[in-house]
Amino acid sequence: MRYVVECLARDGRPEFVDAVQELAALLRTNGLGQTVAYLKGKGKDSGRHAAVYKALGEWLCGSRSNPRHPERCLPAGDLYEQILALRQNPRGRALYVAATDSARRLSEALKPLATAYASASATGHDATPAGSERLVRSEV
Repeated sequence: MRYVVECLARDGRPEFVDAVQELAALLRTNGLGQTVAYLKGKGKDSGRHAAVYKALGEWLCGSRSNPRHPERCLPAGDLYEQILALRQNPRGRALYVAATDSARRLSEALKPLATAYASASATGHDATPAGSERLVRSEV
């Protein structure tokens, strides 16, 4: 939960919120590999897709500053490159499935918080990450 709130604090722009809401559908429809390729291709400029690609990469590949990240399924590095490298890994299929499940969990956690963050911002309520977390808890 803390990572989701940090993403919103860093990238809580309306464009990021729109891309987060699109992420679950992309993963369900296209799978992880195609979704990552799409986000990387669309995110060449620093737009909404780049922010979601960065959040997903940090989530799945961990952070160099936090190598014991709990959801780190793939080695540190660029997410797209790590997914391509799975083809040469003997455990590649198992790692890909674990990474896909983890990406889905992230998208499911980001979506309601991003929606709450956007609605709080639009109505003039506390749009800080802590305020968004309180808003989501009160809706549950």
